[in-house]
Amino acid sequence: MDKVVLVTGANSGIGLALCERLLSQDSGVRLCLACRNSGRAEAARSALLTSHPGARVDLLDLDVGSVRSVLRAAQEVKARYPRLDHLYLNAGIMPNPHVDIKAFFKGLFSSKAIQMFSTAEGLLTQQDRPTTDGLQEVFTTNLFGHFLLVRELEVLLCGAGRPSQVVWTSSSNALRSAFSLEDLQHATGTEPYSSSKYASDLLSLALNRHHNAQGLFSSVICPGLVMTNLTYGILPSFFWTLLMPIMWFIRIFTNTLTLTPYNGAEALNWLFLQKPESLDARAKYHSMTSGLGNNYTQPRQMDVDEETSEALYGKLLELEKASGGWAAGRTSRGSRPPPIRARGGGRGTGGRTGDPHGSAASTNPPRRSPRGAGVGGAGAAAVEENPQLTGLPGTAPKGGVAEDVVGVAEEGVAWAEGRALTLVENVTSTDTAAMTNLRRRRRSAAGRVPTPGPAPRRKQPRLNRRRPLTLTPRERNTLRPTLRTRRTRWRR
Repeated sequence: MDKVVLVTGANSGIGLALCERLLSQDSGVRLCLACRNSGRAEAARSALLTSHPGARVDLLDLDVGSVRSVLRAAQEVKARYPRLDHLYLNAGIMPNPHVDIKAFFKGLFSSKAIQMFSTAEGLLTQQDRPTTDGLQEVFTTNLFGHFLLVRELEVLLCGAGRPSQVVWTSSSNALRSAFSLEDLQHATGTEPYSSSKYASDLLSLALNRHHNAQGLFSSVICPGLVMTNLTYGILPSFFWTLLMPIMWFIRIFTNTLTLTPYNGAEALNWLFLQKPESLDARAKYHSMTSGLGNNYTQPRQMDVDEETSEALYGKLLELEKASGGWAAGRTSRGSRPPPIRARGGGRGTGGRTGDPHGSAASTNPPRRSPRGAGVGGAGAAAVEENPQLTGLPGTAPKGGVAEDVVGVAEEGVAWAEGRALTLVENVTSTDTAAMTNLRRRRRSAAGRVPTPGPAPRRKQPRLNRRRPLTLTPRERNTLRPTLRTRRTRWRR
């Protein structure tokens, strides 16, 4: 049976490079590209099919930053595939990154230059923002959305006689100092990316502890410093062009500068070829590239502990329950039409026709007509309860309720018609007066005599410079010797 592999964030960068390498090694693998941008996902699929015509590549609309999108995509995956062999949680964001230029140049000429380029420690800060779900965007995209996806796909990942693998794309910037259980979403800090990546390291350890018995194994990788869209968002492209020679030189001393997406996907590709149960749960597998361009994978122990990972796992489970309620609430609110509040049975009735919460004993007071009496059933009831009101303007005489309602309604209609005619007459008279004033102003303006000004200048006739020169016979005879002399000199 062919392996089924789902990759989030597979339309570019490391995710797309991983898909290319997987198809090159195993042409029978079935890929599912889970992306939020359908246009870029289709372009990535076309590029893969161009290089591998016989490959099976599916697309999945997934935005891990949205709880509703994750839940909808998980249902679609369960309907498509009977099981999942590999789940690569590669999607991630780093919004509005800012570089401390002073710290950069200070570290560039210090003994910590290599560590600074490798981990970006003390250089990067970000500005996070909340999503429509009320969660922080970086926390939801890099961690919580992927956690929900794993939880929803446990049916496909666990059991079925063979192990499955979940791989988290972490970072060397995953620092313990940036993470706090009290501020799980890092709403008050300035390093949400580092906090979310360290939380993924902790969560991978917790998943292994809870699901290894069911055949689910989790691992963490670090792609190194790779030039992707996320990296180019940190600094302008021309700045990276200036830094590239320095990076190639630093690669001689540290092999974490992989630089290209193909090299950065080395650890992901290496884990695909390994048995999940034989991997170290506490190790982070780093993609490495030597100074000569050779790629290899190196495991390094993570700075994590069981107690913190278990506490994080419990908090995420609580948040999952709350997010399920949010999603259900939004769905119900989105499918439920707004209450219709139509007025029926005349004004002053107890309930509101079309309002499911209306009743005859409504607390809304009956509305009164401008003439002071209730219109409709309330007016008739008032007359019956108070006989002294009989004969007052706007009230109906004693009699049947139907007659009272008809009489009062007719009076109300007559009053409304009279009021409407009055308004029309006022508007008409106002418009008539305005038009009269406008016509008067136009007539007065037309009857004015313009003030006499200076007489207009007459246009002078233009001289014709091409007009031939006319000479009298006397003038011609006088000028002939001169012309002949000039012609002779010219000939000489």
